[in-house]
Amino acid sequence: MQYDLTEKQKKDKKTLNNIENAENAKERKKREFECEAEKENVIKEVEQKLPKAKAKKVKFPVEDLEVPLDLKSMFLKKPLVKQSFNVPQESVGTMLAIWNFLMIFGRSLFLSFCTLDDFELSLCHNVASPRCNLVVEIHVALLNSIIRDRWLSKGKRRQIVPRKAIARNNSNEEDSDSEDETYSSREILKRLEQKWDKRLISLNDGRKGWVSVLIGCIQQLSAHESMPNMDSILLRLVPNKTNLEKDFEDNFAILEVQDKLQILSFLVNITAKTSVIHSHIENCVEKLTELNKEKNGIIKRKRQILFSLTEISNGNIPSESSFGTNVNENTSDKISVNENDLMTQKLKLEEEQATIQKREEEIEIEKRQYAFPRTTPLGYDRFYNKYYYFDCMGEAIGERYGAGRIFVEIPSTHDLQAMTEKEEQRFSKRRKVEENESNPSSNNQTQWGYYDDASQIDELQRWLNTKGSRELALNNELATYYRDIISGMSMRQQARIL
Repeated sequence: MQYDLTEKQKKDKKTLNNIENAENAKERKKREFECEAEKENVIKEVEQKLPKAKAKKVKFPVEDLEVPLDLKSMFLKKPLVKQSFNVPQESVGTMLAIWNFLMIFGRSLFLSFCTLDDFELSLCHNVASPRCNLVVEIHVALLNSIIRDRWLSKGKRRQIVPRKAIARNNSNEEDSDSEDETYSSREILKRLEQKWDKRLISLNDGRKGWVSVLIGCIQQLSAHESMPNMDSILLRLVPNKTNLEKDFEDNFAILEVQDKLQILSFLVNITAKTSVIHSHIENCVEKLTELNKEKNGIIKRKRQILFSLTEISNGNIPSESSFGTNVNENTSDKISVNENDLMTQKLKLEEEQATIQKREEEIEIEKRQYAFPRTTPLGYDRFYNKYYYFDCMGEAIGERYGAGRIFVEIPSTHDLQAMTEKEEQRFSKRRKVEENESNPSSNNQTQWGYYDDASQIDELQRWLNTKGSRELALNNELATYYRDIISGMSMRQQARIL
């Protein structure tokens, strides 16, 4: 049996439903509020975990490996370096350092200029007859500088001896050494050690006995200088039962290239400590100080000119008292002039600006003339490869070209150990993607390569990302010396064709 609800019951039921709906709505709103609050908390936690760098707008340049990898970087590949050297890869760095020293201090050592190609080929010359004059003159220049310095350090003045007498004395000594007597290696080394620095190696007699002087120098001074394989090198130069200079020269010619470079490195290290080199360096320091002072003055003047040109564009010329300084907004600090005066003054300033800009470029070239043999690289790329430009340096500044190349030093695994594990992973990943194996694997040994064509330099500059601090600096240096670099490469290519 169904009963119909009375009006009062219907009204009460409706009221209860309204109350229930209101409570449900309130509960729903409460839950929604709690969910929203929880969502906001999660967002805050995520934002706190995000790197601060992402929260801010990135300002370039930055660390090169932090520059985002884009499609351009993936499609542009670095040009392949060439590695066509005549000397072993592990000796390339030593060869470059020695040649650089010889060219920077060449005139002070009374040594004529030679290109890197000629120097490299001379190291591979392996016969005593015909003699390689470049090899002889390089060793003689270093040995004579060492001998002169030893005389000075002992307070000994060189005796003026007629050239004929010198030649006669040299001949007599050779005759005495060329008798039928034979000596052990130890006896010969002892004799050469005692007399090697008694006189200079003379051009008058064709540099006779230069290897004997070299052997005596190594025997006496190698205890004070680091020279790997000294004993084995001396044993090959002076084997048992030999006592002739001709034998010494023959033995020197067939030495391995690495051994010849070790000998030259030994001589260079001693020569670098002589008074003639110290005097040259002191002169370079003085000249560099003067050039830096002049450059600072030019930079200051460029700022003044830029300030004046800005004022001219506003229809005013700064007064002399405020020239190059911050000018107040007060119009009393400015002189109003007519349009013709403004144009005349502007042309004068622009002409001066061009003149001092040219002088600033000349100063940078002159600074390379007074550079030291510890040549700083042009710069580094994102993967820490070093780029070197050896031409237009030192006393060889006026020569047509020296190396005619840009050299690239590829770091070894050991060189990169300073990076953290995270950076190392990023380094390896990006290098694989962006270099596309354009660099040879360096493993645990530094590798050297070079660029010798203008198109490679252009391609390299396109590959460099100037949003990175290292590559921005490198690109600027390449731009500064671009004409000289390309000119040197062209002249080297022409010389190799002839």
